[in-house]
Amino acid sequence: NTLNGMIPAITGNNQMLLNRDRFFINTLDGWNAVADTLSNKEKLSFNIEKKDNSKIYVTSIKEPNKLPEAMCWLLLALLASPSGVNRSGNYFVGKGRLVYDNYSVSPMIVVSFENYISNLCSLRDLYWYTNLELLGMSWNEAQGIFSAMEMENAERIRQARVIAANVDLSTQLLAYCRRNGDYKTASGDRTYQLVQRFFRNVKDYLVKNRIGDVEWTKFWIPTGFDEQGRVQGKMIDICRVYANICNEKEEILRKQILNSDFNSVNEIDGSKLKQSFSQQVKNISLKDYTGKVNPIPGYLINKTAQYVKTKLEDIANGIQRYTYREKKFPDGFISERIIKLYSEVIDLYIKNPKSEISDSQSNEYKEIAKIKDIIL
Repeated sequence: NTLNGMIPAITGNNQMLLNRDRFFINTLDGWNAVADTLSNKEKLSFNIEKKDNSKIYVTSIKEPNKLPEAMCWLLLALLASPSGVNRSGNYFVGKGRLVYDNYSVSPMIVVSFENYISNLCSLRDLYWYTNLELLGMSWNEAQGIFSAMEMENAERIRQARVIAANVDLSTQLLAYCRRNGDYKTASGDRTYQLVQRFFRNVKDYLVKNRIGDVEWTKFWIPTGFDEQGRVQGKMIDICRVYANICNEKEEILRKQILNSDFNSVNEIDGSKLKQSFSQQVKNISLKDYTGKVNPIPGYLINKTAQYVKTKLEDIANGIQRYTYREKKFPDGFISERIIKLYSEVIDLYIKNPKSEISDSQSNEYKEIAKIKDIIL
């Protein structure tokens, strides 16, 4: 993609986490990020009905938020292309609809600078991409909205068409943006600062080459109608819309990494604890336990996983010492019982050390703890 590398990527753990100028995101997450940007006091809602884990079905947009919700779809389509999954399980980018005729939603989209510049050239195509007619906005209603957007954004649209039609100009523009894409002094929302830098670079280059002068960081959208039915609107910061979608994706990725690392570490630690405990109580020890064997209660008052874990480990220490010295297991000892209980307690302990074991587990401990009179 010729627009890759326009601004620095987001990194994490010494590797690239997210390409800011082109990235995949779930359609629902992208729509919500746009809605959060546009919303003031009212909360715009993505009217969905989840049928299963693989598909989301959308319902029609209705008053009083019909226009704002339609604009969420249009702005998302302005910045994104729908994406599908091929037979190999890999995502691909296509020129399809965000909402299909059966009301299901494209599961993933690709957000990019290229989409924005390309879609500016033909704003009315967004009506088809978003399937607004299906969602409840007729073409008669939409015509006035698109006419107003085309009029208020006329210079941006003209310049986008010049970029798209002139290969030499676009190539030089991209080279200029790459050279000036970083913003090392960015503070606060770095993604927003970098996106803003890209669009300012576009403006600067086009001004220098006498293509025209317009603020590329802005985009006019309709917000309502006056008493005569004329479309009213306002300028929005398109950089903020783009950055919010990107920030949403970054947050999702970082949570996934954090949860993955947390779970894998816990699974590894839990597995090691269980394995070590099992070896300690299943085999006659060839090495004496030289530490202190703590008192072992015959029943539990404190039933937290953390405490029970410690007491079961005390029993295991006592068994290790006993088998080393006696060269046999205590009479009536069944290792599988204590191993099973310890495994269940560790699973609880990993989730929350303060969680309590069940009454049946407490009773099982009481039976196992009878061995204390032999091993202590």
